[in-house]
Amino acid sequence: MDRITDFWIRNRTFIISILAFLLFMNLCGRIMLPPAEQRTEIRKEPQIQTKPSDDGLIYRDDRLNRRAVEQTERNRSFMSLLFWLTALALTGYYLYRKGWLAKLLPQWVSFTASLTYQKDEERLLITLVISNRTRESRTFREPELVFKRWFRSRKFKIKNSLFPLTLMPGTSHSLTISVDQFYKKIPELKGFNRIGATIVCDNKRTYRTKTLHKWFVKKE
Repeated sequence: MDRITDFWIRNRTFIISILAFLLFMNLCGRIMLPPAEQRTEIRKEPQIQTKPSDDGLIYRDDRLNRRAVEQTERNRSFMSLLFWLTALALTGYYLYRKGWLAKLLPQWVSFTASLTYQKDEERLLITLVISNRTRESRTFREPELVFKRWFRSRKFKIKNSLFPLTLMPGTSHSLTISVDQFYKKIPELKGFNRIGATIVCDNKRTYRTKTLHKWFVKKE
């Protein structure tokens, strides 16, 4: 008895919602049914075979019966669709409130990069965003910028006091780096116009961003 009481206390909102929904669907079903006279006529003559008259017109009674049948079928289809949509919404809400929905959804780590050019200061910036969408904390090492030219690439590790960086579940961190400093300090990078980044997690997995071309950037 205690288990039943505890179950009712924890899930009473969901149970009441389901009962109210079933009552609502029952009332809607009654409202959407055709009038009693029309239903009787349809039951008495379910297999009416009509022939067109000489001028190609269909008898009026048969036309009315067909319209009534089509309207009934449309009402049933609408009620069925409404039922499943409402049931799906209530189920999703219940799973969300209980925290089960987060367990069913895929978990991932997102690592993205974007290039921007600041007109005022005339410099090219790359912004790295690392997001932890898993249920566990993740620790990341220093990211590496990757400059590419055809089949060649140069990698540079970014030194920052924040790394190793630990992100709790559902958190993210962004890091903005000036790209021009690499071209100024390392003349050999001339022609390496495609830029990306990589980062390594504590589980030894490496995440990579898309490779971006420095000439196709958003200007601010």
